[in-house]
Amino acid sequence: MSRHLGNKFIKLAVALLVMVSLISCRDGDDTIDVVIDILKENGYQVGEKSMKTVPFVWQRDGVGVDVNGEHVVIYQYDDEKLLKTGKIAVNEIVEAGTGFWDLPEGTLPENIYYSRGVILVFLGGHSDSANLRKILKNTLRVKVTTGAGARRVVVTDD
Repeated sequence: MSRHLGNKFIKLAVALLVMVSLISCRDGDDTIDVVIDILKENGYQVGEKSMKTVPFVWQRDGVGVDVNGEHVVIYQYDDEKLLKTGKIAVNEIVEAGTGFWDLPEGTLPENIYYSRGVILVFLGGHSDSANLRKILKNTLRVKVTTGAGARRVVVTDD
């Protein structure tokens, strides 16, 4: 009888470890995918990931996706300091009028992106940017492990 309970306990412990590992991966380095999942869960049609209009602005990772047919870019940074540098770069690209990102006339600078934790979502002139910002503000809870070695820390935003 005790051997049977021991086997059940081991199976339960292994299942629990697998589940914790999967959850920690979900809350870890895949926050770009978390943003995409949030958009899909809120009824948006999200296209395939691409490198279309994804300039390097000190991010760890970045992808472009079409959200209801309009392009947005999602960046993930190693830490908040690099994210701030990325924001400056995004603003400079837009202010220079390089044409890299086409913005509709009258787009306000404070509405071109949303950021939280180590995530920056360039919304540009998306026609539903106000609602996208609201959804991300209400649902995105960033928890990522950043840095490497001794600099490795967990950043949370609750």
